[in-house]
Amino acid sequence: MGVYFSQATMFLINVLIDLVYFVILLRFLFQLFKVDIYNPFSQLILRISNPILIPLHKVLPNQSNVDCASFLLLMTLKALQLFLLTLIQHGAIPTLFSLLIWPMGAVLSHVLNIFFFSIILISLQSWLNPRNYNPLTDILIHLTEPLLAPARRFIPPLSGIDLSPLAVAILVKSADTLIAGPLQHWGAHLGHLI
Repeated sequence: MGVYFSQATMFLINVLIDLVYFVILLRFLFQLFKVDIYNPFSQLILRISNPILIPLHKVLPNQSNVDCASFLLLMTLKALQLFLLTLIQHGAIPTLFSLLIWPMGAVLSHVLNIFFFSIILISLQSWLNPRNYNPLTDILIHLTEPLLAPARRFIPPLSGIDLSPLAVAILVKSADTLIAGPLQHWGAHLGHLI
């Protein structure tokens, strides 16, 4: 019975922290890549995250396009998640080093995955319905264009087909596997999660 209770508790912790985390991560990326704040999706993210972030912005203001309060909150949420899961699973407290390393890997992995899936979605949309414009398309363009524009300079179209999204998607997935994955693994090992 105790095992099922701890599994249910870990599930609830993961769901609650990940929901808040995902909203804050989107807000961080939307500001970093200058997504239109009047976009309906941007407005939704702002409304949900403002109660948490407005007080933090008073203490930790933005630096250029970087929302420092959002980034600090992202790292804190992931560190809290690691702390609680380690405590529930192993009855131990993770090391301070693991509480720094694992969140960095987790945040980096999530950012890279958002880029990867954004590239896939914008590519599919451009092939299937290139003239269709909607608020989600605008967000995807803002998120992917800083990555795709430099790649287009080095990879010319082949028979009219833009191969830069494929190249960037491969690089993004490689970075997730070679950088973010080992950071998370190392942090989880130090935190006694594996």
